[in-house]
Amino acid sequence: MNDKLEPCKRITEDYQIVSHQHGSGDFTEQSNIDTTLAFASGAFLVIVILLATFKGHSYILGGLGHEVGSLFFMLVFAAAALIAGSIFHTNRIYQRSELKILDVTGAGIKIGRERFSDEKSYFVPWSKLTALEAVPGKSRDGKTENFVMIGSRDGVAFKLSFKNAFAWVDEESFLSQVRSEAPEAALEWNVGHRQLSFGDERYTNLWLQYFTVPDKRKRRTSLSPGTLLQDGLYEVVHRLGGGGQGTAYVAQVQAGALLPYGMESQSGLVVLKEYVLPVYRGNALEQQKYELLNEEKDLLGRIDHPQIVKLFDCFIEDHRGYLVQEYIEGENLRNRVDKKGPLEPREAARLASSICDILFYLHGMRPPVIHRDITPENLIVRVDGLLKLVDFTVAHQFESRRAANVVGKQAYMPPEQFRGAPLPQSDIYSMGCTLHYLLTGCDPEPMEPSHPARVNPQIDEELDRIVATATAFDTARRYATADEARADLKLYLR
Repeated sequence: MNDKLEPCKRITEDYQIVSHQHGSGDFTEQSNIDTTLAFASGAFLVIVILLATFKGHSYILGGLGHEVGSLFFMLVFAAAALIAGSIFHTNRIYQRSELKILDVTGAGIKIGRERFSDEKSYFVPWSKLTALEAVPGKSRDGKTENFVMIGSRDGVAFKLSFKNAFAWVDEESFLSQVRSEAPEAALEWNVGHRQLSFGDERYTNLWLQYFTVPDKRKRRTSLSPGTLLQDGLYEVVHRLGGGGQGTAYVAQVQAGALLPYGMESQSGLVVLKEYVLPVYRGNALEQQKYELLNEEKDLLGRIDHPQIVKLFDCFIEDHRGYLVQEYIEGENLRNRVDKKGPLEPREAARLASSICDILFYLHGMRPPVIHRDITPENLIVRVDGLLKLVDFTVAHQFESRRAANVVGKQAYMPPEQFRGAPLPQSDIYSMGCTLHYLLTGCDPEPMEPSHPARVNPQIDEELDRIVATATAFDTARRYATADEARADLKLYLR
């Protein structure tokens, strides 16, 4: 592949360009095999034509030519198909060798060939990300196509074909998290309807120009403690966390203010979930951000369950959308296990039964609501022991003919959700994975039915069977409803 971008404004030839990952030499070896096959097929085709041409010139050749002639077109078609298949397979091998963005976390960007492979991958921490580009370039066959360039302070730049770069992550979410986690990196994003760039300084806020033209926003960084929103109604206390869709803050409702409808917290604390909205009007990125905000708002507005986080208010200020949610005093299951280790089996089973209570409610709505992110991080045990579900960013209203994006954490994601076709049973799979984590203190293996007894021999056979049934790959072998899983858990707890 040609490693010189056209144009190349930020990532220069000073970088070492990495565009493919050749771990086993499979592409080179397979290319040689396919070349041999193509040559043999061509030779075979020539022999067939010669035999047909000399048909009848001799008794032997005539008899052979007669037989070959009757199958002439079928043989030609077979040879042509073999040649085409060899070429197609070579291209597929080449595409598989191309780098892709495998995952984006709070720590950085993971780059490699296969998401679920043990092959070597690359990791660019946010602190080392210097530049991000999506610009035209030349492919290996000389054609013009778009490439994503990711530059690091180590002097390495990763060159990814744009059409394959986002096979595992969402482009818009990726850009949003880059903006949130690496504000000093340079950006040149000239693909399709997105024309994002900035000035000549290499280390400038990467969306500065994007946010200031044609309008200006007051703040371009995270909200600091003491920041007032909604005319002083909410005062930011501290940042709670951040991710690909935005940032969450704990805020105090000001004394004497009229509390949002339904707020029961005596402390006056709420959670502000922030969506950063583009300033430009009418582009696809803006539309998607508004849709995410509105979908989560509408969904939480429909839900009324004591174990699901409440929505109190929503507003837009300074080109940012905010959902005002219930503040839950407690700790999530991930932190709980990190501090205390694996839970006692009966306690873990009680929590799993409580998760089933939540799923039974969500899946019973019309249309059913699929959370798609049932994980230890999104389940909080309140100080009084009540388990509550949070974060409906990727929740999906199930409709039989509606396609869905591939979202979720891979260790907790069932195969049908990985294919973009989640079902209510997908949440049951994630519940089983969460129960596995509670029992072992380890995340389950991605794309494998879970058997916690193999990790912790003290787990009895019945509880191991419940987890295995909940995480069965085949939905016909998995619990059909949350109520079925809950019934088995209650039998175990007797």
